[in-house]
Amino acid sequence: MADNLTDSILTVSLRIFDLLTNEASLLGIEGVSYGDQAFVPKTPWACIEPGRKTRPLDGVPDMTLNEISVYILVYHSVVSPNPEATGGTHSTRMDSIRFAEAIEKWLHISHLNLRDAAGDRIVIHGWCTETDPGYTFKQQQQTLYNSVQLTWTGLTKTRLQQL
Repeated sequence: MADNLTDSILTVSLRIFDLLTNEASLLGIEGVSYGDQAFVPKTPWACIEPGRKTRPLDGVPDMTLNEISVYILVYHSVVSPNPEATGGTHSTRMDSIRFAEAIEKWLHISHLNLRDAAGDRIVIHGWCTETDPGYTFKQQQQTLYNSVQLTWTGLTKTRLQQL
């Protein structure tokens, strides 16, 4: 197997989407969507959102070091209007962070699975660079969720295209 490193946000985000979709039941995720959703059908739910790419020149003429970010938006549970009836606000908040950190750990273990159909690596390395717990209000549902945004960052090195 050789390397087939990519500079495509779409390629990397779709591969992470495929990996999480294939392992959703193992991780306890009810479903995975590509792109954030106005309506969260079940919890916990994960949305894969393409992020940003930076690509400064690096080394030999026309080589770039690409930093590709993908956001994993985890909607863990509904914030209850009666928290004491559901075990309290503290426990559900802690559960949402614990759940997201389990996904983060799985992504760290699985980063070498970011390969194309031929089995070639598409990134040199990838890891979660940020974990941002919080709350997300979905207007269409009028629902507040315990949520966590994970930022996964992959590094690749490619050459600028020549005519």
